[in-house]
Amino acid sequence: MLLSHLAVNSILPANVYHGLVIDHEATRLADLLELRRKHLPALFAILAAHSVADFVELHLLHRRFTVQDREAVVHRKPKISGSEDIASISVDIAKVVGCPQSIKSSLVPLMWMASSSGSLVAYKYGLRKFAKSPEALAINISPGTWDSFAQEFSLYVRSAGIAEIVSFKDKGCINGGDGINAFDPKEVPLQYTNVMWAAAKSEDFCGLVTSSIMSGEPSTQDEAVSALLAFVFSGALGSPKGKGVGYALIEATPTTFAWLAALEDIDGPPMPIDRYLIKFNRVSKEICPPQPMVLSETELAEAIFAATGQHLASSTRFTDGALSISYKVTVQESSDIAYVVQLRHHGRVSSMDSLMILISRTVDHQILPVPPVYPIPGEMKRQETTGMGRQITRLVPGVMASSVYPRLSHDEKLNFVPKMAVAFQACWQIPLPEKHLIGELTATTVDGRVILNIEPDRHYGLGGPFLSVREYLRAYIRSSLIALEKQQGIEEYKEQFLDCIRDIVDNHIHEIPAVVEDIPIVAMHADMGLHNIIVSDQSPTEIQAIIDWEFVSSAPYASLHRIIEMLFREPALNGFGPEYDRVDELRNAFWAAIPDWDQWNQSEATQAFLEWFRFGLFMKPEWKPKDLPPDQRRDFWQENIRAVEHIISKHLNTGEPA
Repeated sequence: MLLSHLAVNSILPANVYHGLVIDHEATRLADLLELRRKHLPALFAILAAHSVADFVELHLLHRRFTVQDREAVVHRKPKISGSEDIASISVDIAKVVGCPQSIKSSLVPLMWMASSSGSLVAYKYGLRKFAKSPEALAINISPGTWDSFAQEFSLYVRSAGIAEIVSFKDKGCINGGDGINAFDPKEVPLQYTNVMWAAAKSEDFCGLVTSSIMSGEPSTQDEAVSALLAFVFSGALGSPKGKGVGYALIEATPTTFAWLAALEDIDGPPMPIDRYLIKFNRVSKEICPPQPMVLSETELAEAIFAATGQHLASSTRFTDGALSISYKVTVQESSDIAYVVQLRHHGRVSSMDSLMILISRTVDHQILPVPPVYPIPGEMKRQETTGMGRQITRLVPGVMASSVYPRLSHDEKLNFVPKMAVAFQACWQIPLPEKHLIGELTATTVDGRVILNIEPDRHYGLGGPFLSVREYLRAYIRSSLIALEKQQGIEEYKEQFLDCIRDIVDNHIHEIPAVVEDIPIVAMHADMGLHNIIVSDQSPTEIQAIIDWEFVSSAPYASLHRIIEMLFREPALNGFGPEYDRVDELRNAFWAAIPDWDQWNQSEATQAFLEWFRFGLFMKPEWKPKDLPPDQRRDFWQENIRAVEHIISKHLNTGEPA
């Protein structure tokens, strides 16, 4: 029978658990506080002095899960079936489970942290029938020894200011994988990861939960995203050092979220990226083993033959877009032809194909060039079933304009921007359905004829389609406020502006003037920036193709404000860099090429629209790096502040619009 000091009488409240530092942040703090050098020797000495070092070991205090009230993080040691190449293994796997009063006697503490009272508090638990080491703890550590150890340990970590990141755990937990020489949560998931891959097809792993009754509401998307980021940053997809996590939701059901996720080099050159399908169980809070998202050579051969009637000769991974996995393919019938096969999760491939075919038939290729597209028969139904669509286009030689445009001379930029202007205009002149709603523009092909439809917005998740410009602006601004409230690392900005912004959104967005309804609603490639423009590598002012038509909208033309502005501004971390030298000449060259739209730019309708659109566009600033030079740090949020203060000055300071 376990002694009372190792019994579980109550479960750590959910709000206390959520106060723990998330795992990758704990690692950062450990480095910042020089934990290894300054404190580990003293902590090891405390364990040795109380004769507990054979039974417990130091642990980096962190959280990786989201829990509800009456739930706890519990470890169970399952048997993971192996294969001919990989041996079977037993490993502790943490699960979030419901813990009604009736099963608390079945739990034992496995990990402890210091409390403000000088005692120890368990924050992770094990199932008694699987956890054998607590019996050794109970036999060898008396209540008196435990209390004296608890007081000295708690006093040290609190006085040293490291209580929020230092805990200790039963040595039998997680196969000893997070021992005193590890002290880094990134090393723990390596144990998980090895098992995940060994058990990728094992029913013993995916969906494994304790026999406890699950309780609580399903995880929200925000909670699930936190778990996803913690999982990826923990090292589950490889070392995260110097990388960011790119992810996109591809499926949401009442019980599951599924993402396409990858570790991406923050400053590295464009290159193929390993992307994975990661599923999160909203009820059990489990993350299933990541599945690599790839197209096999057989799948590529079948797709190429179905779309073109040609036979695969070779395939290699190709530079990916932000929302796709790409392959360069050659065929046996012609060494001069190459294709790009893309596995897409966001864009509706059949709609993209139809729209690109419509443009190639009706718009001058010299003005708005799109790559030739080769629809795969039955792909719409396949994408509806699998969530992933395949698109085949002709490979267009060249380089991305974003890689060369900033280095062009002023005269070369003057040559290039009018070509961009007439390309935008060509999009804006595509005939829309009779009723000009605001939303996502989709296309279907019926008996060889392409039909356009306007559906709810997916780019920003605004809903719709909207019947009026004011309705659209209100939805956009409310969405921007939600994003601002969630953004971390910008507390200085929030303290200054968040209350005023909420006031505007709650009480003043009905003041958007009716004149905005006069602004033209047009068809647009909503992501037609330099990163989606292929130019000639020999003559970089010549546009070869405009690609990636996932985001096509029916919307006010001026909602492309930021995309167009990037022709006049240097690249920057804040997404809105300083203007190029002689920028007025660049702007004049752009708008002079499409004079009818230049007149709309000067109109009251567009000016009123941009006031409110820019308020939503710049409401949420980017995180500001701490190591910026003083002048860059001062100007980093300049555009955000300008757009927000403009609206505040007109609608709060005077109490009514100017």
